[in-house]
Amino acid sequence: MKVYIYAGEIYGTCYYRARLIKKYLDKLGIDSIFTHTLSLRNLDTCDVFYFVRPTPDCITVERLHWMKREGMPVIIDADDL
Repeated sequence: MKVYIYAGEIYGTCYYRARLIKKYLDKLGIDSIFTHTLSLRNLDTCDVFYFVRPTPDCITVERLHWMKREGMPVIIDADDL
């Protein structure tokens, strides 16, 4: 299994929460990519999409729906934003 961890921002709480997820998955031996820039090529090689602090300018709702229809689990970690 390979997890794509996408931080919607490159600073502050969002970045560090996403970084903690990456660190934990590494500890468990689960392959993962951690980034704040969306790469559809890298996303296509992953099995799970973990999105921290979703905003429409980062990834479109249509893209998220497409991924779900394709069978990719999508995890959205939203906070007070």
